[in-house]
Amino acid sequence: MEYRQLTQTQRYQILALRSTGLSMREIGKIVGCHNSSVSRELRRNLATDADYKPEEAQALSDTRRRSALKANKRNAGVIMWIKERIRHAWSPQQITGFMRRFCETGIQISHQWIYDLIYRDKANGGDLWTYCRLPVSRRNRRQLAKSAGLGKINQPILPIKSEIDSFFGSLRDTPSLLAKAARYCLMSLIT
Repeated sequence: MEYRQLTQTQRYQILALRSTGLSMREIGKIVGCHNSSVSRELRRNLATDADYKPEEAQALSDTRRRSALKANKRNAGVIMWIKERIRHAWSPQQITGFMRRFCETGIQISHQWIYDLIYRDKANGGDLWTYCRLPVSRRNRRQLAKSAGLGKINQPILPIKSEIDSFFGSLRDTPSLLAKAARYCLMSLIT
């Protein structure tokens, strides 16, 4: 079973089934949740008179949910602080690392969420993506480099011409190569 928070209807079912004297396991099967969820619900949300009241349990659950740390993660102040760091050329990994080490509030935001923030900003016409260190993905850069011919020798390597021989003397015995389209050449002279 995947985890979902209990609804108010399920809380009323727990109250009715508990009054019949069923076990936690049987209540969990009927309600459609794990027996430990039923036990935790009863333990957390008992009223002051040691009786379970679903409406109070729902109110307590809503209060816990609103005041949870995750609800305060993405408030406007944190988002503005993150955007400012991105504009100062911080990477999302640097921002999350800084927040883990130095934020005393315990707010932790993943670098993936920051990338999502950048992409949402770009989709809305923002400019955060221009401050990223690698605005073009590596795959695209490799493709551009391949199409430009970088890292390739397109022309066959030809032996050096006789004009250089007349300038340096007889270089017929020295191994030397010159690329046809290159501006510079590498010459090795062994004496």
